[in-house]
Amino acid sequence: GVNVGAAAPWVTVAGLVGLALGAVMSTFLTRRRTHGRSAAGSGSDMTVSDVLSRAVAAAPIGVVVVGRSREVVLSNQRAADLGLVRERILDDRVWAAAQRAFVTDADVEIDLLTPGGVPAGRRGLSVHGHVRLLNAEHPRLAVVYLDDQSEQARMEASRRDFVANVSHELKTPVAALG
Repeated sequence: GVNVGAAAPWVTVAGLVGLALGAVMSTFLTRRRTHGRSAAGSGSDMTVSDVLSRAVAAAPIGVVVVGRSREVVLSNQRAADLGLVRERILDDRVWAAAQRAFVTDADVEIDLLTPGGVPAGRRGLSVHGHVRLLNAEHPRLAVVYLDDQSEQARMEASRRDFVANVSHELKTPVAALG
C-alpha cells in the first residue's frame, strides 16, 4: 500500500511549485508577445523560427530538414560543404535513408564515403549520418544530422596499417629464432 498521509506534504509542495512555474511562464509569454522579446532575451524582434534557423546555421555538423516529397525545408552550410545538399536537392543516398525513416517510423543510421559532388581535394571523405522523424505522430518531416568522420577513418586506417606492418616485420625475427 501507499501511505497517502506521508505523500500529502510533497503533493502540496509540487502543486505550489507548479503554480509558481505557471505564473512565471505566463508572465514571460505575455511579455514576449507584447514586447516582441526573443527566446534568448536579447531584446531583438527575433521569432522562434529565426532563433531555430540561426541555431541550425551555426551548428558544427550538417543539418537538413527534408519533407516526404524530398523537398529540403531547411539546411545549413555544413551540409552543403559535405556535398549532401546541392541547390536544395538532397543526395540520393541520404534521401534513401530518409525514405526508410518515413516508412519504418524508426531512426536510420547512414555511413557515406565520398559523396557525389565533393570537390576533388576532399577525397576520402567519410560522413556518418543519423535520420530521425521530426514528429512521429505526423511524419511529414525528417531531420538528417551529418558529421564528417574522415579524420577518425584515416586514423583507423593508419592504425590497421601499422599493426599489419609490425606484425609482418616481427614474423621474420621470430621465425629465425625458431
